[in-house]
Amino acid sequence: MPIETQTPNQPRNGAINALLKEDLPVHGWYRFVLSFPPHLVRRYISSFDLGSEDLLLDPFCGTGTTLVEAKKNGISSVGCDAHPLAALVSRVKTNWTVDVEILRKTLKRILRGTDELAVKRGLYSLSFDALLLQEDTNVSNSEFRLTDDEQKLLPTGFLSQRPLQRLLILRDEIERLTWDGPPEIQDFFLVALAHVIANGAGNFAFGPEIYRTKPKPDYDVLGHFARHADRMIIELATMQQAGLTAVPSQVFADDARQLSQIPREFSAVITSPPYPNEKDYTRTTRVESILLRLVSDRASLREVKESLLRSNTRNIFVDDRDGENVEEFVSIQRVCKEIEKRRIELGKDSGFERLYHKVVSHYFGGMRRHLRALRPKLRSNARLAYVVGDQLSLRRFCFYGRLSKLMSPEPRVASPDEQQSRNRDEVLQRVFEKNYKSGAMEVPFTMDDVREAIAAVAKIRPDYKENNVADVRYQYTSGRRRLPESVNRLGPWMIAGRGKAQYAFVKLEASPEIKIQADLVTVFLPMRRQKLWWNTREATNKACLQKCTTTGCSTFSFKLHATTCKTTGEPQSRTKVSVKSTPSTLG
Repeated sequence: MPIETQTPNQPRNGAINALLKEDLPVHGWYRFVLSFPPHLVRRYISSFDLGSEDLLLDPFCGTGTTLVEAKKNGISSVGCDAHPLAALVSRVKTNWTVDVEILRKTLKRILRGTDELAVKRGLYSLSFDALLLQEDTNVSNSEFRLTDDEQKLLPTGFLSQRPLQRLLILRDEIERLTWDGPPEIQDFFLVALAHVIANGAGNFAFGPEIYRTKPKPDYDVLGHFARHADRMIIELATMQQAGLTAVPSQVFADDARQLSQIPREFSAVITSPPYPNEKDYTRTTRVESILLRLVSDRASLREVKESLLRSNTRNIFVDDRDGENVEEFVSIQRVCKEIEKRRIELGKDSGFERLYHKVVSHYFGGMRRHLRALRPKLRSNARLAYVVGDQLSLRRFCFYGRLSKLMSPEPRVASPDEQQSRNRDEVLQRVFEKNYKSGAMEVPFTMDDVREAIAAVAKIRPDYKENNVADVRYQYTSGRRRLPESVNRLGPWMIAGRGKAQYAFVKLEASPEIKIQADLVTVFLPMRRQKLWWNTREATNKACLQKCTTTGCSTFSFKLHATTCKTTGEPQSRTKVSVKSTPSTLG
C-alpha cells in the first residue's frame, strides 16, 4: 500500500511533526531538534506490514526514533550514525536490559556526591528534588573546568560560568561513580546529562536553527537532572514489565556512505537523512559533545565532520570527492548550476555562499554512495522509506519533490560488463567481511570463500553466474578494477598469492594509485607505448621532455622528474610530470 505524502499545494500542518504525548516514554530521553515523529515510523511499519520475523534498518538513526519505535512494536532493528552523540543516545534508548535497581542506587550516590562537591565550591543547591534523592558518599577534590582546546570549540556565550561549573561537577561525579561498572550505566546517566544541557542549562535554543539566548546567571542543573533521570528509570522499568527487553536492536557508529559494519538481509529501511541546507549538526550538538568528551579539539571535531554526509558548507573539505559520483546526472548538475547562477545574480560573494553548489553536488554524490553500499544489504523486495523535508535553503532553492528525481539517473541500463563488475564487487566484499579481524595486516581467504560468496550473491540476483571462478580474483589482481570502497576503507589493500588456491588481502602503507592532474594534457609516445602527461603552462617541463625523450629515459626516470631531471641534472621543483604505462609495458 503506497503512502501518500503532502504536496506543495496542500496547506502545511506543523503539528504533523510534533511528538505526541503518548510517544514521550523513551523517545523523550533526548531528541534532536526537528527529529521526525514516532507516529510516522508506525505508519510506515504498518504500510510495510513488518513483523517479528523482519529486520529493519535506519542508516541515519540520529537519536533512535525508528529503532525505539521498532522495539516497541516487537521488530528487530539495526541503526548507525557517524555522529558520536547520536550513536550514544540511540544505544542507550534501545538498551532495555539495564538493571533498574542499580540505576536507582547509582542516581542517589551521584546526586549526593555532586551536591557536596558543588557546595565546597560555593555552588549551593537550588532544588529540593536533588536533596530528596541523595545519600551519603565520599567526596574527592578536583578541578572542574574545560581545557583550552575545549573552550575554543565552545560557541561564545552558549554556557554561563555557574551552570558550566555545575555541569562539569555532575559529569565528573557520574564518571567517578560508574567507571568500574557496566558501561551502559555510565552511558545512561550521560544521556540524562545531555538532555539537561540542551533543554535548560545552556544559553541557546532552536528555531529551528540554534541561536544564543539571554545568559542565565545560574541554573538548577542537579534538580533538572534528578527529575529527568528518575523519569528515565521509571520508563525503562515500564518497558521491561511489558516484556520488550528481548527484542534485538543494534547501534553502530558508522558512516552511512559505507555501512561497513552493518549486517545483511534487511526487510525494510525507514530513515530521515540530513537535508542539503545550512544546518550544521555538529554545531547544534556542540555543547553536549564537548561536555560528554565526544570531541576535545578541532582535530576530533573535523574527524566527526568528515564522517558525515556533506549537507552544509561547514563540512565541505578540499579533498572531498563525493560529487564525482553524480557527474553524469544531468538533473543534479543543472540544479548546481542554477544555484551558482542565482548566487552570482544576487551578488553574494561570501566564502560559504560560494560553496552552496558544491554542497548539493557532494550531498547527492554521498547519497549515491550510500545507496550503493545499501543495495547488497537488502533482501529481495525490501521496502524503503526516506523521509525528507520541504524547506527552502541554499539561495531559497526548493528541493521538495525533487529529491527522488534527482537521485534517479536518466534512463540508462547498465551494460552486462558493468553489472558483472558490480556483482564481483559484492562477492569480494563478502569474502573480506567474512575473514577480516580488527587490526589485521593480512586477511587470508581461499577460492572456496569466493565460491561461497558467488553463491550468496546469485541467490539475490539469479541472473548472476561465473563460468570461471578465478576471473573474480583476476579482475582485481590484474589492475583492471580497483578493490571495492567498502574494502579499501580499512586499507588500502592489494590481493597477493599465498599458495595453491590461497590468497590474502595485504594492507599497504599508501594507495598504489597514481592520480593525474586535471590540467594536464596527454602526449602519446608510440616508441615507448607510454602516455605522458605534462603541463603546457610550464615551459621547463617541455624543455625537459624534449631532452629526456631523445635519450630514452625509462618509465621510472620520468616519475622522478617531479624533483630533479636525471638526464640534465636541472632542478625541476615546478615540474608536474606523471607517467602511466600500458599493462603490456608493466609486464
